[in-house]
Amino acid sequence: MIDYGELVGDDRVHGSLHTSPEVFDDEMDRIFTKGWAFVGHESEVARPGDWVTRRLGRESVILVRDRTGSVQVLANRCSHRGTALCWEAKGHASSFQCNYHAWTFALDGALRSVPYPGGFQKDKADLGLDRAGRVDGYRGFVFANLDGSAGPLADHLGAGGAGLIDRLCDLSPTGTISLAAGWIGHKVQSNWKLWPESDNDGYHLYWVHASMVDTTDTYYEDAVLGGETGNRSLAVDWGTAMSSSTFAPAIGRSWRGSARPGPRLPPIARPWRRRSASIEPVSCCGTGHRTLSSFPTCSSAR
Repeated sequence: MIDYGELVGDDRVHGSLHTSPEVFDDEMDRIFTKGWAFVGHESEVARPGDWVTRRLGRESVILVRDRTGSVQVLANRCSHRGTALCWEAKGHASSFQCNYHAWTFALDGALRSVPYPGGFQKDKADLGLDRAGRVDGYRGFVFANLDGSAGPLADHLGAGGAGLIDRLCDLSPTGTISLAAGWIGHKVQSNWKLWPESDNDGYHLYWVHASMVDTTDTYYEDAVLGGETGNRSLAVDWGTAMSSSTFAPAIGRSWRGSARPGPRLPPIARPWRRRSASIEPVSCCGTGHRTLSSFPTCSSAR
């Protein structure tokens, strides 16, 4: 039994949390199998037959929209010999066929055909793909609980997590977001916890993301480099793997973006500013830039 109380202090954590195989195995079971994990966004599988592959802990899964329009989270392995079904990151199909023995599965995971079926006595209904025990979503964000033992997704998100997703979606003039245009992914060779830890670290921006800081005249120097006693930046742990960070000289005023008036935009970005000038900015609580982290996501690296 791992005593996390001994490993996690108020101002530091023990290095074994990032290197111990026992800790890693416990995380894979308690967080990625028995808990809720973010899988993807509904806009990534907009049409029936659209699919993407993701990893939930050690498990490769297929996020797919079936013929009825429902979103499914299926195991990315044939129920016969465990061969992977989808080898690419995304695609469109009317069914999934194993390239080893040509077993074919419907978009909802049901087994549809088996070549030379005479040697199989089991009913096809018992040989479908494994699927997540529970699948639920909030404002287009799809979550899965692999073994089905977790409580409701609303309890996992809580008021804090739901509120942060609301805030993100409500920044859009339509109240919805779309990932149909694609997104940038990073493959990090490290323990999976180092990514959310870095995502909530504002100290490194000035050097690691110098081009971004250079492009927009932000509050970064006032909020971070000005010292902890001279600003009111805020980091909040909302529980159940939800956190937010706001980098700002002050909290409590109307928020209209991370940039100061008159940002220094390079020539390539100026047309975007003209096109977006007619969109009324959204007013939120706080002054500065806030980031939302919803973990765990699709990762299993130690």
